[in-house]
Amino acid sequence: MKPLTEDYNLVVRALMEKGVVDCSMLGSQRIKEFEEVAQKMHSNGALPEAIRVYAMTKNKAKLIELGKEALEGNKIECAFEAFRSAEDPKGLIEAGNLFLGEGRVRNAYYCFKLSGDETMMKFFEANWKEGIDYYL
Repeated sequence: MKPLTEDYNLVVRALMEKGVVDCSMLGSQRIKEFEEVAQKMHSNGALPEAIRVYAMTKNKAKLIELGKEALEGNKIECAFEAFRSAEDPKGLIEAGNLFLGEGRVRNAYYCFKLSGDETMMKFFEANWKEGIDYYL
């Protein structure tokens, strides 16, 4: 008999393909099983998929942890997705700074906007005269 995690792996992947973004209404046992799949994905190097599953289960602590790991590995897009899903302003600012350092102004602006960082919003308005709308 195959482990239950393998069955849930198929279920989780099917839900991800269907675009399901919220599974927090499931019982705590099901969420635990989904998160076991996410942990397995993470340990197999599938960081973006693990982030999506933790976003589906609304595990903010795990999302922030994976976001920090992604930043350390210079996987800014993954970090952004993790911090955005966790609604973590501090992480979004870190990702925004890295995007800005790479000259990816649109991505940086979006990070700062989601973080609510008024100082950086004023910085963008003062330094990019062609208009903020261009960067959205």
